[in-house]
Amino acid sequence: MISTYLAVIFLGLRPLVQCYQFVVTTPPTSRDVYKNPYSNVSIWNLPIGNGANYVAAGITSSISTGIDGEAMVLLLDPTQPPTNIYYSSAGWSAASRCDVDVINRVLINAPFPPGLILPDTPRKNYQTAFVMADRVTIRQGLPLAHCSTTQSPTLFNLIDPAYTYAVTITETPSILGPGTYGVHGNTGLSGLGGTIRLGEFIPDAQGIIQPVRHALKANIRASQYFFKGMTASTCFKWPAIICGGYSSYTGTNQYLSAGSLLALSSAYDITNIGLVSEPGKALAWTLQNYGVYLVDDSGWDAFALITELNSAADYKNTFRTAYGFDFFAAPGNENVWAKDVRKLFSLLSIITNWNAATYNTVKASKGTLGVGGGAPRQPWAPPITPLLIPPTSASTVKPSPVPAKMPTFSPGQTMSPSSKQPQVPSSTSFVVTPPPATRDVYKQPFSNISIWNLPIGASATYTPAGITALTDTTSVAVDPEIILLDYTQPMTNIYYSSAGWGANSRCVADSPLKLILQAPYPPGFFIPDQPRQNYPASFLMPDQVTIRQVQPIAHCSTSQPITVIEATDPAWIHHTNVGRTSVKVTESPNIFGPGFYGAHGGSGLSGFGGAIRIGEFLPDAQGFIKPVRHALKTNLEAGKYFYKSSDMTIYDCYKWPAIKCDGDYFPTAYGGTNPALRPGALLAIPPNYDIFQMGLTSEPGKAIAWTMQNYGVYVVDDAGWDAIYLETELNPTVDYLDAFYAAYGFTFIGREKTENLFTRDMRRLFSHLSVVTNWDAANYAVVAASNGALGVGGGAARQPWAPPFASLIKKPTSKSTSSPSAVPAKPPSFSPGYIMPTAAPIYMPTKAPTTSQFVVSPAPATRNVYKSPFSNISIWNLPIGAGATYAATGITITVNSGVGAEPEVLLLDANQPVTNIYYSSAAWTAASRCDPDSPLQLYLQAPFPPGFIVADSLSDRHNYPATFIMSDK
Repeated sequence: MISTYLAVIFLGLRPLVQCYQFVVTTPPTSRDVYKNPYSNVSIWNLPIGNGANYVAAGITSSISTGIDGEAMVLLLDPTQPPTNIYYSSAGWSAASRCDVDVINRVLINAPFPPGLILPDTPRKNYQTAFVMADRVTIRQGLPLAHCSTTQSPTLFNLIDPAYTYAVTITETPSILGPGTYGVHGNTGLSGLGGTIRLGEFIPDAQGIIQPVRHALKANIRASQYFFKGMTASTCFKWPAIICGGYSSYTGTNQYLSAGSLLALSSAYDITNIGLVSEPGKALAWTLQNYGVYLVDDSGWDAFALITELNSAADYKNTFRTAYGFDFFAAPGNENVWAKDVRKLFSLLSIITNWNAATYNTVKASKGTLGVGGGAPRQPWAPPITPLLIPPTSASTVKPSPVPAKMPTFSPGQTMSPSSKQPQVPSSTSFVVTPPPATRDVYKQPFSNISIWNLPIGASATYTPAGITALTDTTSVAVDPEIILLDYTQPMTNIYYSSAGWGANSRCVADSPLKLILQAPYPPGFFIPDQPRQNYPASFLMPDQVTIRQVQPIAHCSTSQPITVIEATDPAWIHHTNVGRTSVKVTESPNIFGPGFYGAHGGSGLSGFGGAIRIGEFLPDAQGFIKPVRHALKTNLEAGKYFYKSSDMTIYDCYKWPAIKCDGDYFPTAYGGTNPALRPGALLAIPPNYDIFQMGLTSEPGKAIAWTMQNYGVYVVDDAGWDAIYLETELNPTVDYLDAFYAAYGFTFIGREKTENLFTRDMRRLFSHLSVVTNWDAANYAVVAASNGALGVGGGAARQPWAPPFASLIKKPTSKSTSSPSAVPAKPPSFSPGYIMPTAAPIYMPTKAPTTSQFVVSPAPATRNVYKSPFSNISIWNLPIGAGATYAATGITITVNSGVGAEPEVLLLDANQPVTNIYYSSAAWTAASRCDPDSPLQLYLQAPFPPGFIVADSLSDRHNYPATFIMSDK
């Protein structure tokens, strides 16, 4: 069975098109015990037999079901220094796992890599398996924490090889043994066996995804699926020996319990069940031939497979690097892999005749039987050869050294090959250094009176924002802002897609094609269709000054266009509360200008200013994190925080400097009770807080606190769910998320129920934010005129104003600045389709001018009758005379008047096939123009291009007059 899947592999965001495929290769003749541990009679290594009996598990899934990965910490390098692992009673409580208990009790002395940092993340189990110095003994414990190089690693519990279950079950904790039992608290099953290891379900150097020939492990929601009405001695199924929380079980399937072995029934042809990803097909093969044991409770509506995390890499990151999509998916998000996992879990059955008695029979069969009895579907695991090669000084497992990448929300692997491995400095610290004397306009754009650059003043007044519902159910996320400042890239067509945030694909431009913008765009830069993301993009144009902004941008493959739903206009409609009027706010889209406005649809504010740029909040070569001296931006959940009142209108649903709010703001989307908290509000840490005494535990958290206190954070959009967002840079070279992880070894973002030092700080900081209440247009005008004396809200500026720019814009290089992509030009936005015959030339500028100018050039000596038709005495061609008299038309135009175009269909290619054109009485009625009347009535025969589609556009009130040139030309 060979199937292929064309994929884009991201290497430093320089994509290579590569074919990878799942191939059922010949079973190996030997195995590495550190990669595929335990004996061939281990439950983890036995294949399913043809005598297995199946009962449908009844697992239901939808796009609201999360796909997760439970990280299993595998420390299998016995050459690491022996290290004391201390007892911490914190466990899953509010206490810190970082702290050793006062009794100072050593739980175990085990080989431990000194540079492995595992933060205190209470929702993480961080089950751990150590191989001891004898290279054979495996010890398991949980939850592991190692918060810094100056603190000792801790565990709450170390698993004893003697398990109590009615009678004592003793199992030698050997990597060569059966390996049934271990650290999983809801079953007592092994933390090492059944884990998806680095390299598994991942293509090799030839692009081949080889079969994973061992059982897997998974967590599902116990309260929903595990059989109810059980007791402490009946709430699990062999090989499990314990369960937890059985009183909350509500499942109705008597076979579905902790320890159940689930599999894809042999009745399914895995090549014909609609799987769309190659790793999904590989997973299906393993589920059908080896199955998946239920080892723990996911605690929420999610399927969690157990994956490896070691001192070099996290499996989920190597997966993302290999495929360009995430291993996990938040509720409501989907990629091809997540779609396959949800489908596969819904198809799983329970093997009902797998118990201790059957196991003993299979175990004694020496390879002739499989799980459940009958001939094994696959050969038993091969011998371990050579036996226990002494590991080198490096980790015995050499995973792909790629930075972590959390939910996702962002479009590609970004680290350069030389810097992929997270390099966590031995010491990093936030230091308030002196302000710089100059700045780079590309790093900190816009004038020093831009709202993004003004510091807060001593007279700013504050009211608590009321962002208090920040528990571990609130996600910490980013809204990536695509920043494209290389104006030497080829000028590229960007087309309209109405998909936006709906169910349709952003990858596809609307038909008829509509050209929105031409801008410099790097040809190999791909941005996937992720409807949950806003993906605003900012382009620096070839004049090196103009900034154009669009959203949401998508570029899914080389064969698909770049699409957006809108490009921002420098002239903004602003609804003012004074007199309930609408006025235009005009701002030059200039990188040296104020830069207030742009692509954020929930406020009208910039998609460039206020973004966290690459290098910001990151340590320099000396380990110092320097202050970020500009305001930030955030998205909050509108339904929870944005103010709503019964009389709210489009005139007051936002706050200056915003000029709009989301189109769906009323009546359902907003649900806040604080009148000060609306789109456009500036939030800040009030000055009465000492940011170094707020209990912040991460250095980047302290740095962000400093910026929030001195510059603040503007509310620019709706998060759409229970999450707090910051806006971060994504460019063709690097994603800020990757740079952050590479610097610290923990992620910038955290989904609900997950936490690290930084995401804990973010939740704390947002809960302490206040709204600056005296920041409005009038106050801004006073501050802007103060020449550096005042800050936001008035009073002395807390920090100096932004310094002058270091130098003017550099001249462009010899790279092309004006070659548009070779995609046909699009007709006007209201025209019905791509209409020109392929033989006819299509006008496209050969050079994108840096400036445009209307010039009255000399009248031509001749003209083309097909471009300027009719005689020189035609009314269409006669110029106006000096004796013409005039009277005012009386036409009144306001900002509410539309500006449209009436398409006239001109078919001037006489060489097209002569085609019958029939009568339809539909015209401007409710009937469809697509249908000719019956009986058919031939109206005309005329040259007509066969591929030209003119839609039934009654809803747009188009007349669509058409003119044909006949065959006589």
